[in-house]
Amino acid sequence: MYRIYNICFICAFILAFPFLAVRMLWGRKYRRSFKERLGLTVINCWPEKEDLRPIWIHALSVGETLSAVPLVKALAERYPNIPLIFSTSTETGQQTALKALGGMMTNALYFPLDLFFVVRKTLKEIRPRLFVLVETDIWPNFLRELKTMAIPAVLVNGRMSSRSFKSYRTFRFFMKRVLFCFQAMGMQAPLYARRMVEMGAPEDKVFVGGNLKFDQEHRYIKQPERDEMLYSLGWCNPSKRVLVAGSTHAGEEEIILGAYSRLLQDFPDAALIVAPRNPERFEKAHSLAVDRGLRCRKLSEPVDPADQVVVVDRIGELSRLYALGEAAFVGGSMVQEGGHNLLEPAAQKKPVVFGPHMDDFQEMAELIVEAGGGMVVSNQDELYEAWKSLLDNRRLAERIGERAYEVWRTNRGALQNYLHCLETYLN
Repeated sequence: MYRIYNICFICAFILAFPFLAVRMLWGRKYRRSFKERLGLTVINCWPEKEDLRPIWIHALSVGETLSAVPLVKALAERYPNIPLIFSTSTETGQQTALKALGGMMTNALYFPLDLFFVVRKTLKEIRPRLFVLVETDIWPNFLRELKTMAIPAVLVNGRMSSRSFKSYRTFRFFMKRVLFCFQAMGMQAPLYARRMVEMGAPEDKVFVGGNLKFDQEHRYIKQPERDEMLYSLGWCNPSKRVLVAGSTHAGEEEIILGAYSRLLQDFPDAALIVAPRNPERFEKAHSLAVDRGLRCRKLSEPVDPADQVVVVDRIGELSRLYALGEAAFVGGSMVQEGGHNLLEPAAQKKPVVFGPHMDDFQEMAELIVEAGGGMVVSNQDELYEAWKSLLDNRRLAERIGERAYEVWRTNRGALQNYLHCLETYLN
């Protein structure tokens, strides 16, 4: 099966190479990531002393990187003499890692393409003592090579959405061999643990460790600082009614801007902050707002007090900007993208509104709805009604926000579970 997998992977790479080559010619940042992913750059090699072999932690992109922050901090504190390598697969993930973990990492790199010769070269250069995968970014050749080299691999904060489960289950006979390469698999919830076992993972290797996202540190921003932030955006009135839509995807900005435009009839002074999930959406979201006749600027542009909409075009700003809203909408949920982290607005005591497509955050969504800390909406009309009800009744909004905050506060503890697991392979 590995032979068939490698043939398919190499064929797909050859077909995609012309497109990748064009991107390399036009983007210096992309050239760096592509060369690293192909193993064409020399990674800082480590002294031959056994005790300096690093821990390698991998997170796919932004969300997974943010989940890993408390774990990386704890490992850096407990094992100060062990180097920490952190890898991602996306440019935005790299930016987030450098910003959030810069002082704790020995090196940050792009994860290698799953070509067996690239994987082998990279692992021989890094020589990790332990590989830690955050959430789920499973690559067969990489895991197989880890096992061949007797390097323990541990999955932490694992999840398995219904979409991924259906896809992987089709190849269960192959995935069973791949999952056997893990020494331990810590999953966010019992549902994900059951799915992993059904895919062929050894039952004695799978455990429920909880969700690291609950252990992320979110500094609660109080009113004086909130007023300063509003002022920095050009909105000098402390009673400004602000809505925040975060991690939006294609097809959602139109819905959000439509609901907001209707709200302006009820609240003429209301403002909207929109934070697209992917950088390529920054310009498009701005254009959509301007096309609706709304006064709009990007966050990086000069302040204008008359602006109604601000499009966040910088990575790493969203978490604190949620503090400015009287209500929040979390994207990736009105379209079939699996949803995004609801805890960022919850930790700022904001009522959380989101769509029905929360496959990747199913447990989190259920906890918030059951606690009365959020609302599920399916379309533009429902989003308008939800936001209007929260702006109409500040006491209601505050109560819902408090309940959302309690969900975040009372479900912490996964970090200790995963640290206990990793200590088995580090001590």
